[in-house]
Amino acid sequence: MNIQKSGGPDSIAPRLMRQISLFGPGIPGSYWLSRIYLLMSRWNFYLTGRIFIDQLTERYMGHWIRFGESALLQVRTCWLDDVVEAFGKKHCGGPFNVVILGAGYDTRCYRLDILRNENARLYEIDAVGTQTIKKNALKKANVDSGNVHFVSCDFERENW
Repeated sequence: MNIQKSGGPDSIAPRLMRQISLFGPGIPGSYWLSRIYLLMSRWNFYLTGRIFIDQLTERYMGHWIRFGESALLQVRTCWLDDVVEAFGKKHCGGPFNVVILGAGYDTRCYRLDILRNENARLYEIDAVGTQTIKKNALKKANVDSGNVHFVSCDFERENW
């Protein structure tokens, strides 16, 4: 498979995550801890490209986040970006669907250029509570989500 040059600076995720605490609601200082973590993530990208943030995370936040978690998330994000871009390029001549199960706070539908064309039909499937928080955060961050269809689902009860 050709590696696309995706996974670059994600300007939408920081805007979205500014609206949400990474450590959960009601934890003293969680807003500032989230800001520091996001700032470290951005510095890492600007310094190294798509290289892992684990070294910085372990050094400065090791008692909150286990070593390896950041690398796994970054590698998974970059790989999925590459796969979605390759799929979009292969099918861009006609309509195509992208369905993200358990979308959470994924920003792929808002930041990949290949998904910003009229042929892409985008669906984010997740729990009602998560979608509500995400839609509010997207609105506060001024991110247009008009081309995304939000489908609510209880993954523990739905029978696919």
